[in-house]
Amino acid sequence: MAKYVEAAELMRYNANSSGRSTGDCVKRSISLAFDAPYSQVAKLLNDKMHELGYPAWNIQQVFGKVITDLGGGKYHKFDDELVLVDEFADHYADPNYIYLVLCGSKPGKTSHMVCIRDNKVWDSWDSRDQFVTGYYVVDGSNAKQVTDIQSKLTDIAENYMQKVVRDQTRAYIDKRNWKCSMIQVESRIADYTLKTETNLTLSPTDWIDKRRFYSFQIAIPIEPTMTEEEAIKHVTKMAKIRTYDRMYAIQEQEKKLEESEKVAKAAPESSSRYEDTHYVGPRERKFLNSLPGWVQPLITYLFIDQPGQYQDSYSLRIHPLPSDPRRGYNDKITFEGYQAKDIKQALDHYKETFEVPWDDYEPWW
Repeated sequence: MAKYVEAAELMRYNANSSGRSTGDCVKRSISLAFDAPYSQVAKLLNDKMHELGYPAWNIQQVFGKVITDLGGGKYHKFDDELVLVDEFADHYADPNYIYLVLCGSKPGKTSHMVCIRDNKVWDSWDSRDQFVTGYYVVDGSNAKQVTDIQSKLTDIAENYMQKVVRDQTRAYIDKRNWKCSMIQVESRIADYTLKTETNLTLSPTDWIDKRRFYSFQIAIPIEPTMTEEEAIKHVTKMAKIRTYDRMYAIQEQEKKLEESEKVAKAAPESSSRYEDTHYVGPRERKFLNSLPGWVQPLITYLFIDQPGQYQDSYSLRIHPLPSDPRRGYNDKITFEGYQAKDIKQALDHYKETFEVPWDDYEPWW
């Protein structure tokens, strides 16, 4: 079969603020078809999944019900298995309606959903060469019209989003009396999504004798039907919220690092960190990163074998805390459990039992 010449216009649009282009096509397409926020659609799908008792939200029994609940029509199976998405948009789609098209890379196989609106293919990647298997119809008579907002995104990014992120970052730093030698915020546009990358450098403190470099990214998708005023209001609000979230995460990392450095200063001079003397694979790294900062410099041994199968599937050994009466030269405390959470609960109990204020620590050496 000769490949159909792609003629339908591709409008690259991703409603997902995390920037993913695969795995959530159902949420992205439904969001655009009904002019509904991505987060709202995600919640509707999740609630419907639990209500109907299905194991996933991206199966037709679930998303089909959500589509009809929102006012969409019933599912139509497409008989011609050789029609491509762009051909459907050009020759089968009525411009007065919006279509949620199911399609796949092989005839008769469904693996993707794409929204067709105004005879254009709206997707985060070029799915015009996928084979149509069926579709849902949404009445577009009351739908908001697509605006020229895309042409204004560069100005909005530079004059609003970038400024909000920088101001909120600085305010967070000043409120916590951090010393910051550099804040750099850069913005760029990816189709209908505004993105910023923020880099900052924190100076040494009383406990942390080195500079720390942090970087975080924020992505805010703009709905194609937004006016300039709506887009500015949306960007300003979301930039504040997401900057605060990222800075809070940095604050937690700072607490963890300071706690770790304090314990390191109180630990035996002869001790070394677990990572210094042991190979750390991906599984061990993930587990170690999930542990609280105070325990990091005390770890001397870690073994993970078939989680959930044995009483010692997780085995962790640490130097005792300075306040632990069992503390002595070369003494070790061992924690074992079936799951990672067993170790974490035991560590919490241990710290709660033997913790004393830092200024009360009297190193035994």
